[in-house]
Amino acid sequence: MIVGECMLEAWEWLLGLLKADLGIERPDAFTFVSDKQKGLIPAFELVFPGVENRFCERHLHENFKKAGFRGLAFTFALWNAAKATTLPEYEFRMKEMGLLDESTVEWFNDKPPSQWSWSHFQTFPKRNMLLNNLCESFNSSILEARENPILTVLEWIKEYLMTRLTENRDKAKKKWCEKQICLKIRKIIEKNMEKSADCIPLKSYEES
Repeated sequence: MIVGECMLEAWEWLLGLLKADLGIERPDAFTFVSDKQKGLIPAFELVFPGVENRFCERHLHENFKKAGFRGLAFTFALWNAAKATTLPEYEFRMKEMGLLDESTVEWFNDKPPSQWSWSHFQTFPKRNMLLNNLCESFNSSILEARENPILTVLEWIKEYLMTRLTENRDKAKKKWCEKQICLKIRKIIEKNMEKSADCIPLKSYEES
């Protein structure tokens, strides 16, 4: 109990600093994606009442497998339910999952779909992210610095970002040359241009 209270206080302190630093006045306009660490959700309710909390789909999937629901069939069933965009589709996908194993429905009893399925997300904050890959990628990039004192960590991150931005800028100069758009988008445009060769233009109105 004491450990749980300490975790809650720690998260409440951190989120309070985040709220003040970002000047957040309307929590309902924000969405937080997490792996539901101990004390985190109650801290959100204290510091950001009304904020939308989501559970990272990758962590949900890992817990799903640990509960015994392994294999591609369960994986596809979970992601189909997560990507359902309407309530009828969500209910249909959950029924499909239940046909694989009835106990899956019970497993989701304490996991509100508002935290992991598009079909139940709030419509005011326009964010449909199911994963927190950006955070996970950043955390893996700073493993070398994470055990250091906070000021050393911040200095390391500053140098890391400066170096990365410079490297990406140099790469972009080489790839783009004198082009006005980046390489990936240029490939998409060129592919669409190739497809357009099979199209026949038909006039639908008189020019004024």
